[in-house]
Amino acid sequence: DIMDNDETRHGVPTVHKKYGIPVAILAGDVLFSKAYQVISNSNLSGNATTQLISRLAKACVDVCEGQLLDIKMAEQKKIPSQAEYITMIGKKTAALFDVSCSMGAICATGNKKDVSNLSNFGRYLGIAFQITDDLIGVMGDTKITKKPVGNDLREGKKSLPILMAIKSSRGKDKSVILKAFGNPKATKNDLKKAVDVIHSLGIEDEVRKQALRYAEMAKKSLSEYSGSAKTELIDLLDFVVKRSK
Repeated sequence: DIMDNDETRHGVPTVHKKYGIPVAILAGDVLFSKAYQVISNSNLSGNATTQLISRLAKACVDVCEGQLLDIKMAEQKKIPSQAEYITMIGKKTAALFDVSCSMGAICATGNKKDVSNLSNFGRYLGIAFQITDDLIGVMGDTKITKKPVGNDLREGKKSLPILMAIKSSRGKDKSVILKAFGNPKATKNDLKKAVDVIHSLGIEDEVRKQALRYAEMAKKSLSEYSGSAKTELIDLLDFVVKRSK
């Protein structure tokens, strides 16, 4: 939130906005340390504890690398490819979903196959989540999201819907999008026009298809399982790709 200059999160003030940047940084450091404290205080075997610490440490590195990729993409004039975008969100967001699921598997069974399956499930779930989140950031209903129309456009975020819109638009439509993209002085009308163009290009349907593609890959990771737990995870997947906020 600090790096993105976001003042609200899910309709409420962000920590740095409410309490200041120093407090927000300290809060993040404390939570980071608490995670390792919880692991070290657990009654798990030494091998399981080592695996948990190793996976959590790698996930933290991945998130930092992904955030750096996101920052670098924003600084560059070049429009990244979809593959580059997926690599970025795979680290920035999906790594957290991955580690949450795989660590759960380590605690539950410790079976390598379970850990691998749940790791894949989490990664694909995370990618589907971020694609949907980026779609909401561009085309979401402000009454639901509590964010201004086209906020991601104004900030110049190179998210999937924006990348697809820039690459597929032509002539006047492209000019309208580029006038708002990365322009802190873009008016509400500029942003509305750009969002209207993106709607007219059918970008929402295309982005939803991409999110559904990764959701299906996540479902396949659960093919060996059955029962209520699997049903709940599939319900979670469906919610992720259909959500509007």
